[in-house]
Amino acid sequence: MKFAVQYRRISDKDQSYHSLASQSTYNLEFAEKNGYTVVNDFIDDGRSAKNFNRPGWKALVQFLRSNTHVKFVLIYDYSRFSRNAGEALELIERYERVHNIHILSVSQHIPLNPSDPMYFDFRARMLVHAETERRIISDRTLRGIRAAREGGRLGSLAPYGYINVRRKGEKPNIEKTGKHDEIFEGIFTDVFEDQLPLQIAHRNAKLNGFNRKGKSAFRWVLENPAYYGLVYVPEYRGKKSYYTEASFEGYFPKEYFYIAQGMFGSQPKIIFNDEVPLRGILKGMKSDKALTAGKSKGNTKYYWYYRNDKQKEYYSAIKVHKMLKNVLQALSFKANQQHFLIDECLRIYQEETGKQQITIDSLEKEMDQLYRKLDRLESQFIEKGEIDAETYKKWNARFYSDIRSKERQINALKESGDMTQSDLQKGLEKLTDIYSIYENLDVMEKQRMILMLFGSEFRVSSEGFGTLKLNPIFMDKYKNIKQLRYLQATKKGMILTSFPEGAPSRT
Repeated sequence: MKFAVQYRRISDKDQSYHSLASQSTYNLEFAEKNGYTVVNDFIDDGRSAKNFNRPGWKALVQFLRSNTHVKFVLIYDYSRFSRNAGEALELIERYERVHNIHILSVSQHIPLNPSDPMYFDFRARMLVHAETERRIISDRTLRGIRAAREGGRLGSLAPYGYINVRRKGEKPNIEKTGKHDEIFEGIFTDVFEDQLPLQIAHRNAKLNGFNRKGKSAFRWVLENPAYYGLVYVPEYRGKKSYYTEASFEGYFPKEYFYIAQGMFGSQPKIIFNDEVPLRGILKGMKSDKALTAGKSKGNTKYYWYYRNDKQKEYYSAIKVHKMLKNVLQALSFKANQQHFLIDECLRIYQEETGKQQITIDSLEKEMDQLYRKLDRLESQFIEKGEIDAETYKKWNARFYSDIRSKERQINALKESGDMTQSDLQKGLEKLTDIYSIYENLDVMEKQRMILMLFGSEFRVSSEGFGTLKLNPIFMDKYKNIKQLRYLQATKKGMILTSFPEGAPSRT
């Protein structure tokens, strides 16, 4: 009697015509017609055939070791067995020579002894065909991904904060859920504007409703280009990878994507360069895309330029940096202004610290009340027997959940108030020379500082810089700085104009 097991496989993206049920039907029909007794069945559902690291196949191997009387493995065709020709041929030969176990393809069966050279030739062709089919499927998938990404679409499941949509006459895409705006606004403020430590920003996000789990969940959001309205286009057949503008709306301004990369050490070479620190955040007057940078040959050597080749905008890096130096020096405070600012900020600091302590005291009182409720609940359940176990569990869980929530809020408030009055005063004293602060920073920190001072709409022209962000601290200085103007949108693009009187701060 010939004992056999059957092995069935289908991948999660399988292109074959036969389901697991169909494979079983053909395998069992073959066994019945050819005198094989099938004693077990092994399945890999949703597993690739690129290698043999599959739970169903591993279980089959273990079964064969324990049941040495079983000498045949029935498969529908060789693509169900493997799509890696070299590895599959080596495994088949080892099984046949060492263990006398034969792998039989029921749909590609030929009436030859497996030891016949022509049988080997036929089987090799079938396995090579299976691998070729895998490579075609893989290439088709990569080509489809590249095409989708070039069009600004992700072509995959929507990330956190988005949903998959497909409207009539349009290709699949993603869009904001409309329920997560407040969470992402809080993340942007904490990380990019207030420059809070990431641990604190993450904790604040959780308190605000961010529910992604895992140590890297928060970092993944900050590093994912989709949240900045960008899509990564992967390399394909010699075509280089790059980032392109997404066809969906991001939660953060595009310019901050490169800042985020720098936070975790993965700084893109095309952005961070000591010679052109503003590349990636500085814009020209004719396009919403940030300027790139490159060298141009002068009379005696090469010089750096900020540039937008498409719009034919070119700005000498030397001139841009000189104008920026003038602007930052003009924004610096005189001694008497500094003293007034320090006094005012310390007054506000003390007021806010007092308010924060009142909030902490209130939360601690609420926690005490919850603990008293827990004591009463235990008394009602254990001592008096007034409530049943189900009611006890329900309210016990609710009270502990509320207590943990209060604890998180208290810890976040305490950590956000860790800056001492002395630290604040030392920081404010440096405002007499803002340019020196800028010069002593690395490229990533310089970009952060510029974004904090002037916002994401920081543009340059031959006359100077333009910004939409007006900081109340500097309001009396703006009108006296010749090389810094307010931006105004017109039909022909952005133009530089005078700062509005008493304009509110805007980001």
